[in-house]
Amino acid sequence: MPDNLADRTYLAHVEKIKGFLDHDHALKAAVGGEFLAMGALERYLLISLA
Repeated sequence: MPDNLADRTYLAHVEKIKGFLDHDHALKAAVGGEFLAMGALERYLLISLA
């Protein structure tokens, strides 16, 4: 179990979203809804820094 307020708050946020979305959509929504797009941008950024 998380021991700090930020972790507990985030987990509560995810659980609330899971109350009205299926698991996959809830986790995507919890990080802003653009999980795949942000992952691609972060990947290209890391490649450019190498």
